[in-house]
Amino acid sequence: MKPRCRAFLVEDNPRNLESLIPDLAEMAGAEVVGFVQREDDALEWLGEHAAEVDVVVLDMFLLQGTGLGVLNGMRSRGIDCTVVGLTNHATADTRARFSAAGADAVFDKMEQTEDFFAFLDTVVRRNRTDETA
Repeated sequence: MKPRCRAFLVEDNPRNLESLIPDLAEMAGAEVVGFVQREDDALEWLGEHAAEVDVVVLDMFLLQGTGLGVLNGMRSRGIDCTVVGLTNHATADTRARFSAAGADAVFDKMEQTEDFFAFLDTVVRRNRTDETA
């Protein structure tokens, strides 16, 4: 059975990954199909597996590079899927930069987790509608 949503995570903090992976499964029915901590690794992984992903979740600051760099690299390579920024740095400037690069949404990790999961639910519902159409 196909999961409700297949997610790829780009997050540099192991503790955040440890909590986000089970939370995505429990709260959004999402299967995490991969995760990396660096911009170059993200672009390499997505270059090989983009068709297997419904949503990419990006942190802003990574061990190497940025989530914005990942997003720009995705778009320049023609990788087109739902992209969500999930960061502790969800300033107005960060939100504007993610939006200008083509992100579908940006959420603050500490203050907007419910909004993040509600957004993923809309992605899941949209994917199901697309599958039945």
